[in-house]
Amino acid sequence: MRDDSLEYAAQQASKGNGECFVLLCNALKERLFYTAKGILGDESLALDAVSEAVYRAYKGIKRLREPRYAGTWFTRILLNVSTARRFHIHLSIPQMWDLVVPNRMDLDELAQ
Repeated sequence: MRDDSLEYAAQQASKGNGECFVLLCNALKERLFYTAKGILGDESLALDAVSEAVYRAYKGIKRLREPRYAGTWFTRILLNVSTARRFHIHLSIPQMWDLVVPNRMDLDELAQ
């Protein structure tokens, strides 16, 4: 999709045209997917992040100030979603230092 038609689709989508929003999403989906995959490192997590970003964009499309920056706006939403998910994943995965086996002295103290 050319830049001017992308801008037109964004402008119409911000006015409530759902078909133009779908066109906008289709034009940006590959870029959004590879951005999310680069951040999250997993295809299924990337697809989930893109879905969440599209949902948030749909809910907030009326707040899009400049239709020519629709791609940047979408990407920014995706970056926020992806980094939040990466932070959440990072916190939920046990770290190597959490799995340290206690030394003999600690075991002796526990036995008493």
